[in-house]
Amino acid sequence: MNSLLTNASAVSALATLRTINGALGKTQEEVSSGYRIGTAADNAAYWSIATTMRSDRKSLGAVSDAISLGSATVDVAYSAMSASLDVLDTIKTKLVAAKEPGVDRGKIQKEIDQLQDQLQSIVDSASFNGENWLTASAADLGTHATTVVSGFTRNADGTVDLQSIEVDLSKTVLLNGEGGGLLQTASASSDGPFSEAGGFVSLLDSLASSPLSAGGTRYVGFTQSFTVDEGDSLSFTLQPNTGGGSTRSEVTVTLNRSTVDQALGASAEGVVSTIAQLVSVAQTAFGNAGLSTSDVTILAGTGVYIDNIGLQFPNGDFNAMKNVSVNDLSLDGDNPTIGIMDMDISSSGADVDNYIVQVEKMLHSVTNAAADLGSIQSRLSLQSSFTADLMDSLTLGIGTLVDADMNESSIRLKALQTQQQLGMQALSIANSTSENMLQLFR
Repeated sequence: MNSLLTNASAVSALATLRTINGALGKTQEEVSSGYRIGTAADNAAYWSIATTMRSDRKSLGAVSDAISLGSATVDVAYSAMSASLDVLDTIKTKLVAAKEPGVDRGKIQKEIDQLQDQLQSIVDSASFNGENWLTASAADLGTHATTVVSGFTRNADGTVDLQSIEVDLSKTVLLNGEGGGLLQTASASSDGPFSEAGGFVSLLDSLASSPLSAGGTRYVGFTQSFTVDEGDSLSFTLQPNTGGGSTRSEVTVTLNRSTVDQALGASAEGVVSTIAQLVSVAQTAFGNAGLSTSDVTILAGTGVYIDNIGLQFPNGDFNAMKNVSVNDLSLDGDNPTIGIMDMDISSSGADVDNYIVQVEKMLHSVTNAAADLGSIQSRLSLQSSFTADLMDSLTLGIGTLVDADMNESSIRLKALQTQQQLGMQALSIANSTSENMLQLFR
């Protein structure tokens, strides 16, 4: 049926053309933007995932920049540490030369003065972006630390974590304003001299002067942390009395670097810094001497004896033990420590041998510090490469989700343009039907 009021063919052609135009507009948008999914209306799920991934990629970009900054800081510290090792080697050479008979120590000291100034210059110059890991003014280097950003992670629950590498600056500081640096004498708040043994020697002395009754406990305050170096040794002899005039055989107890390594591990580097560690080291020394905890026990004080160490001889294998005496207390090693800046061999009484020993210890400590920095350098390099790969993976993942296939889009655009032309032709034909009907009235 043909009608002047309603042209069904034109309506159908117009609807088809409208659909074609909509698809053509969408395809043209894909071709111009390069995105298959450009807004949440296109695909809410994929758009949301891609948006989150873009945000994570930007965060990883910031992490990459932070890693580069951290790497530069480590590189500067390592370079200065390496230069310091060279200067220390030269100072040791000068000290060895000073041992030659008839040598002019005054002239050698002038060379050492220049080397000491060079060390100070190296330490002061080891700064990057306002950070200097080789110098400090900290009362307690044990709390001196920093971090280097190393990673960014999004968890399954949507929360994010920022990873970082902890750097213990107490192991990198060469010169500290309060003392205790790797090239200085120990400060009062750092590692005290081994001869004190954190108050343990005072505890032994108190037993020697005033024997302990069986089952009793003697407490003495823990003074401070201390370092047991190679060659240091604390020895003492115990002679328990069983009562009735009889005595047990003497037992010799020795505490040295191997004892500390056995109790705390080699990673402690001979440092005993807490009461708990001192208890472990002393108990290990007693055990090595063949004594069990039923013979003798060292305790960490509690209650009124907090921050104290205690020694107890229970009523065990010693049976009716009445007294315990400490005999032949001796300390070996423990050369007096001196800072690199304080060494002066110009006087005839200068202890050059001790200076050489101290410089050797400094070389060992600085070498360990440089090794620590080197390991951080290696980790940051690996993390930087991984972060770059991760950013590339995110970029590819985002593209897979939302990028348009330009080959497909261009072909579809050509097809839709052709369909649009055909639709417009069909609409023109449908509209001409009314004109044809007018011929019937002529």
